[in-house]
Amino acid sequence: MAGKPATHNKHRHAAAAVVKQQPAGEAVETSTLDCLSVDEFCRRNSLSTQYFYKAPEEMPPSFRLGARRLITREAAERWRLARDAEAATHGKQRERV
Repeated sequence: MAGKPATHNKHRHAAAAVVKQQPAGEAVETSTLDCLSVDEFCRRNSLSTQYFYKAPEEMPPSFRLGARRLITREAAERWRLARDAEAATHGKQRERV
């Protein structure tokens, strides 16, 4: 790196240090987050991200923030409760038949 000013290297190393604070592959505690990414929501609910985007009418409401699509914890909880109620109703109908 001949000819590069010393400050160039300082900035590069400072940026690298910021990245090292959150090692790759380290789990992020998401239970305290107000919003979930689509990937995190799908992982938690055993869904594929492809299905999430293919059937948006069956998914919880989401919103865009920049390039990301997010789901609030409250919307995810309401979605899960509705699925549970739907499954319980469907199960009771099957028992009657």
